Amino acid sequence: MPASLSARILVCSILLGLPAEAQFENLAVDGSASKVWFSSQLRLKGSEGPPVPLLYQAGAEGPVLFLDPPDPDSVVSLRMNQVSDDGDVLCWTTLRLLQFFSSKQRVQPKIGMPITTVPETVVHRNSDSQEWTFSGEAALSRNGRWVWTSSRVLDLLTGQTYDVAPTFRVASGISDEGDAVVVQETNLIGLLRPGGQFRALPESVRSARVILMDRHASTLVWSTGSSALDEGQIRKLDVATGAITVLVENCPFCEPLQLSGDGRRVVVATRSLEETGGVWVLDTFSLERTALAAGYAADAVLTSSGQTVCYTGNEGRLQCRDLESGEVRELIGKTPQVTQWPDSTDFFPAPGSRYTVRGGGLEGAAVSVNDLPATVASSSNTAITFLVPEAAEPGEARFSFDQEHSPFHSSLTRELRAIAPRVIKLSEIPGAEAIGWLPFLENGTSGGLAGEFDPLHPGEVVWIHMVGLGRDPSLVRWYWQDWIGGPLRDVAAEEITKDDGWYTVKIRIPQTAPSGISVIVGQSPWDPSIAASVEIPVVL
Repeated sequence: MPASLSARILVCSILLGLPAEAQFENLAVDGSASKVWFSSQLRLKGSEGPPVPLLYQAGAEGPVLFLDPPDPDSVVSLRMNQVSDDGDVLCWTTLRLLQFFSSKQRVQPKIGMPITTVPETVVHRNSDSQEWTFSGEAALSRNGRWVWTSSRVLDLLTGQTYDVAPTFRVASGISDEGDAVVVQETNLIGLLRPGGQFRALPESVRSARVILMDRHASTLVWSTGSSALDEGQIRKLDVATGAITVLVENCPFCEPLQLSGDGRRVVVATRSLEETGGVWVLDTFSLERTALAAGYAADAVLTSSGQTVCYTGNEGRLQCRDLESGEVRELIGKTPQVTQWPDSTDFFPAPGSRYTVRGGGLEGAAVSVNDLPATVASSSNTAITFLVPEAAEPGEARFSFDQEHSPFHSSLTRELRAIAPRVIKLSEIPGAEAIGWLPFLENGTSGGLAGEFDPLHPGEVVWIHMVGLGRDPSLVRWYWQDWIGGPLRDVAAEEITKDDGWYTVKIRIPQTAPSGISVIVGQSPWDPSIAASVEIPVVL
């Protein structure tokens, strides 16, 4: 990058990114937080295989694989719903793609056809190795006794089952007595206990987006409102008195995740793209907040006592915090995960060029391409920019990202092209002014940025900043168009310089160039379809 850039552009950091899955999500914990279960597509170091949904268990001995689906191609997700406080009973759900079959062959879903998933839930009791499988979703009480499905309740202590249809369970959590929040056929909302006892709840609870319940069905916490309308509250109901307390007045992007067994603490996620996002704990008595981890996809879970919270954020760590003492215990160190490759198919890496990917836990990560170490130009927790090794051979390449103290490794495959030209955008430059997605052009003759408001003149030299010109950028073919869609004419680059995988292509504007928008095209010598073009404003 030319040294003169900083003198011409305001200092302003630009962060570009989209919501992405966290390294560890769908957390579940036993009563003492001695073990934490989580979902991840990452594999432990030394374990090979493509990214697929996996279920892990982490404790003092570190993370171990808990469940690897035998048919990963059809599995969308694996998640631990609930673990009993004593760790004896576990309840997890596998979400599979619905497979369509004809009498002769499998029918592949067509573009535009809605993707249908089918959940299956397993409840397993360690003490006697008993296991129950249910079609659909199911929930387990904290004491490990009650299992609710969409149509019945199972008492694991006595083996008795109860028919609960026609009701629809709407709350997250089952009380130790088997209560669940349901909506009845008459549209009444209330607490239903196995055996038929029903207690109506205030009608205002029906507006809830998420409802959480403590272990004795004495406290409900829910969120209401619309994030689209920039409104929303978090409320608490004392079931015995009917008193409703507003815990948070305006929280449009807040998602309550879990309520402690005594109803005292609730863990909340902020899912706003416009804000920092992350997870935090709210004391429902004092209204004191405890911030935990940043990130749109951050996740957290509370123990029944409400004393310990385990959480993960965009740093890629899994930690547990004692909310009374403030002591933090790290179960998994910073772990990298690439979750956001560039969306456009034009964004391909090439040997010797800069390349940027996004994800979590990437700050300080080591990068390799086909086991060749790559030089890291810059990194943060959510993005990393590196130089693809010049010795890397074109073709399918394995990109690996590693943190020294993490037990997991992250790797993905991506096509590596000998030449993959692309023009840098101003909004991609760290420290650049936010000027949208304009190309990074400079007037190499008179200085300054070039663009619609600072057009070039015939005879002046335009500096085009690019990546992806490969090991030998002199092989790239350059063409000039007097107007968009006009005939291509050969044009030579006067000079191509390279700095940390960033190329500056210097081309002189032809004396015959007309006023208006001309186009410069850089093209692969082997494949004309691999090309990049940039519009050049010209005035006479």
